Amino acid sequence: MTAAQPSVAEVLSRASHRSTGFGTNQVLSCRLTDGCLTLRVEGSSSDALPDRLAQGVLEAFQILKPRRAAVDLSAVQTLPSVVLAFLVYFQKTADEHGVAKVLLFGVSPRVTTLLKMIGMADFFVTVADEAAVSAWYDQHGQ
Repeated sequence: MTAAQPSVAEVLSRASHRSTGFGTNQVLSCRLTDGCLTLRVEGSSSDALPDRLAQGVLEAFQILKPRRAAVDLSAVQTLPSVVLAFLVYFQKTADEHGVAKVLLFGVSPRVTTLLKMIGMADFFVTVADEAAVSAWYDQHGQ
């Protein structure tokens, strides 16, 4: 007898993280819309992200099989190094599951400058907003 497949809500819940405490309020949450797995980053913290978040994102790609992936940065002005490292993991995991490019949207000028300064401006595709994510994927046949 095989175990029941988890619901979409259960999978997305495991691919999310909330960190609150003294001076800390950070939320990373995933949603699936029209075949696009979107990671939303809110708040800022230099606290390490738990391994279960990475495992949850891996499960989301394995179980939900999104055709597209994006990161919503509209709620942040800066990116702590732990979040930047997680974005690299998100891109790598997406690529391993057939999504060649993760698109960033809602990117602030400070984050754009940071990505340029550390040589990662070409690692991600940056578009203006969520509507532009769909348009980019449609234009590139994905």
